[in-house]
Amino acid sequence: MNCLEKLLPTKPFIQSAFNLTKRSTRSVGCTVCMLLSGVAFCFALFKPMHSLSASNASEEYQVPNQIIVQYKDPSFSPLAVDAEPSNQESSSEVSTPYKYTAILPGRMDLVLIEGENINQLLEELKKDPKVEYVEPHYVKQVYGISFQRSDLPNDSDFNRQWALNNSNSEPGSDIDFLEALALSRESNPDNPVIVGIIDSTFAIEHPDLINQLWVNEEEIPNNGVDDDNNGYIDDIHGFDFVNFSSNVQGDDDHGSHVAGIAAAEKNNQKGISGAFPNVKFIALACSTGGVGISSLATLRAKNYLINLKNRGYNIVAVNASYGSNIYSQLAYESIEDLSDNGILFCTAAGNDGWNLDLEKDQNGNGILDAEEDLNGNGILDVSYPNSYDLSNIIGVASLNSNRELAFDSNYGNIEVDLAAPGVSIYSTLSIDAIQEIQDILLSNGTSIENQLITNAPTISGASLVGELVDCGIGEIGEFPVEVNGNIALIQRGTLYFAEKVTNAMNAGAIATIIYNNVDEDPDGLR
Repeated sequence: MNCLEKLLPTKPFIQSAFNLTKRSTRSVGCTVCMLLSGVAFCFALFKPMHSLSASNASEEYQVPNQIIVQYKDPSFSPLAVDAEPSNQESSSEVSTPYKYTAILPGRMDLVLIEGENINQLLEELKKDPKVEYVEPHYVKQVYGISFQRSDLPNDSDFNRQWALNNSNSEPGSDIDFLEALALSRESNPDNPVIVGIIDSTFAIEHPDLINQLWVNEEEIPNNGVDDDNNGYIDDIHGFDFVNFSSNVQGDDDHGSHVAGIAAAEKNNQKGISGAFPNVKFIALACSTGGVGISSLATLRAKNYLINLKNRGYNIVAVNASYGSNIYSQLAYESIEDLSDNGILFCTAAGNDGWNLDLEKDQNGNGILDAEEDLNGNGILDVSYPNSYDLSNIIGVASLNSNRELAFDSNYGNIEVDLAAPGVSIYSTLSIDAIQEIQDILLSNGTSIENQLITNAPTISGASLVGELVDCGIGEIGEFPVEVNGNIALIQRGTLYFAEKVTNAMNAGAIATIIYNNVDEDPDGLR
C-alpha cells in the first residue's frame, strides 16, 4: 500500500510510511487513516486520558458487575442449556444469581455475565479449564480532537483545511490531497470502497455526511424487522451497539468530526472535503456517554463489519480513535479477525507524550510490574489498541501545521507507523457559538469593560472568580503552580489557541484569557 511521504515528520523516531509490515505484525494509532483508491490518508486525533498506575486495572474503566467469558467450546457455555439463543441480548438465568447473555448473534461460546460479586466469579473462571479467557467489560476512551468548529459550511471552508492543502506554513505539512486525488481511480458506484468508523455518535443528517453514508440495501428502513437476518433491526447506515438501536445519532460530536475528516462530500457547494471523498462510511456507534467507548460494543461492531464483508461489501478499513493502556484479549482477537478478513485497523498512537518503544505489558495482566516501569514514573506507558502486535494495525502519531510532532502525541520508532496532521483540524460539527458581553476586573483594580467572550457555554452565574496568572504565550513550561484553580492569562503568538487552552487546562486553570500583546494600529485594528 502506498502512503504519501508528505505525511511523515522530519523527526527520526517516526518510521517510513512505506514500512507497514515492519515487525511483520502490528501498527497502531491512526485516527483517521483510510484508503482512497490505493492511497492512504491519515489524520491523528488525540485527547488526554487517564493513565494506569502501579495498581490493578482501575475499576473506573470497567462496566460494573459485568465480565466477558470466552469458552473453549460452545457446549461448555451456560447458554448451551437453551435450545436456541436469540440473535440479540439472548440471556438465561440458569438457577444462579448471574445473568448470561450471548454477545454475538448465533454464538454461545462468547458470553456476557452480569451479577453481584462478579470479581470473585472472574477469579474462579480464570482457573476453569473450560474457559479460554475471561476479562472485565472494559470501557475505552475516545481520543479527543483539536479542532475548529463549522456550523453552516460552504465551499470556502476548504481553505481552512490546512491538512489537505496548506501554503501558509512549513512546506510538506499537508498531505498533497489535490495531487493524490488526481492520481486516484474513479469511484465505482456499484461497488464503492467502504470504511467503518467505530466511534461515539454521528450527525448523519449533516449536509456533508448525508450522501456519504453506506446503505444496507438488504434492509427495509423503519419496518421493525431484521430483513437481512444479521441480528440487527433496521441497520440502514450502521448501528448503535450499546443501545441496540438503528439510531446512530446522539449528543457527542466526536464521531461526526472523524467522519467528516474521512469522508465529507466534495464539490457539493457546502463545507469541507473529506480526505477520501469517494468512499462510503458505516456509522458504528459505541458510546457509553461522554468519552466512554464500550469494548463489548466495539467487538460487536467489528463482527458486524466482517459479516458485511462476507456478504460482498467492499470494506477495506476501520477507523478507531479510542484507547487506553489496558490490555484486552477480547480486543486483540477481534482485530485479528479483521486481519483474517482483509480489513485494516487504523488507530491513534495516543496523546500522553510517551515513547511507546520503552515499556511493555509483558504478561498482559493490566498491572504495572516493577520490572516493567522503565521510566520510573509509576505508569504503564503503552497504548492499546496501538500496542497490539498485529499486522493489520496502522498506528499514527499527530503533527501540527509546522510538520512537528504535536506536543502531547505518543511516538516510537517501533510502535508507531507514521505521523499525520492532527492539530486544529476543521471538520463537520454543528455547534452554536455562544457569545457574551462581560466586564473583566483585573486583580490590580483595572476594569476592562464590554469584552466579547466567545464559545464559553460552561460559564454559569454572574461571574467566574480567580486570580489572573501570567503564563507567557502558553507553552507547557510557562505555567506556574499558582495557576492551578485560577485563570491563565496568555499572550497571542506561536501556538494555536487550542494548544494554549489545552496546556492551561492540564496545568489546572479554571479559565483562560488570551489577549493581544501588540498595540492597535491607528484604524483600531489589532
